[in-house]
Amino acid sequence: EEAARHPHNVARKAFVEANGLLQPAPAPRFSRTEPEIMGPSPAPGQHTREILTSWGIPGVDALIAKMKRTPRVPGFVLGVSIARTNIPEASTDVEAGIRDYVESFRKLNEAGVGDYYTINISCPNAYTGETFIQPALLAQLLPRLREIPCEKPVYLKMPINVPWEQFAQLLAIADDNKIHGVIIGNLNKNYDDLAYPDDAPKEFRGGLSGEPTFKLSNELIKKTREEYGKRFTIIGTGGIFTPEDAMAKFAAGADLVQLVTGMVFNGPGLMKEICKRYAQA
Repeated sequence: EEAARHPHNVARKAFVEANGLLQPAPAPRFSRTEPEIMGPSPAPGQHTREILTSWGIPGVDALIAKMKRTPRVPGFVLGVSIARTNIPEASTDVEAGIRDYVESFRKLNEAGVGDYYTINISCPNAYTGETFIQPALLAQLLPRLREIPCEKPVYLKMPINVPWEQFAQLLAIADDNKIHGVIIGNLNKNYDDLAYPDDAPKEFRGGLSGEPTFKLSNELIKKTREEYGKRFTIIGTGGIFTPEDAMAKFAAGADLVQLVTGMVFNGPGLMKEICKRYAQA
């Protein structure tokens, strides 16, 4: 059903500015976009296809105001990614983190902005790390979000640096809490997966997008589809630089794909190439 609403099966994640790129300008074959919580900064090295990502979060009030004053493109699906605020006040304990998510989710629903919401539990750049990729803590968070009236699809942004056993537990909790779909997946935290790991910072300075995410996300997409069939809408993202990369995501089981780093390196023509290749499948 979700894929049918977006016939081009290509989504663009926002990467131009941290406060949210809300509309295609112009990109007529993009069928959706998702204002993101972080933006790219250059990765070390000159011959690699990844981006080291470590940026701030704009805040829900600023994003709502911007969305309300930005004219909508008819038929263009607009999602909002929600992460834990990257400040100490939201990170004192688990309850503070839950309240932070709940406040953003409540405000977005009350404002009526966005067509779907993504709960980003796997942002590796958050002040306290990926707290809610722990199954016991996700099981506390999602019921609190369900208390808020919401008529729009809700997705979960999944980590890719966890063992399958833990990933499967997160899926089971998402299933129990009526999550509509999953986005697989987030940034890669393992600098050893770089093509040139010696160029990486000695200390962790943000997750990696692009090529280091490709195989990990594909494997998790495949296992999720095998385990849950059509229960979840799966949005595949990570390391899509060519039409064949996108087709690999679809072959693994993705219903839709998102483009991030591939758009930075290859430009909007990549999206047209993917659509042409998909139409031939």
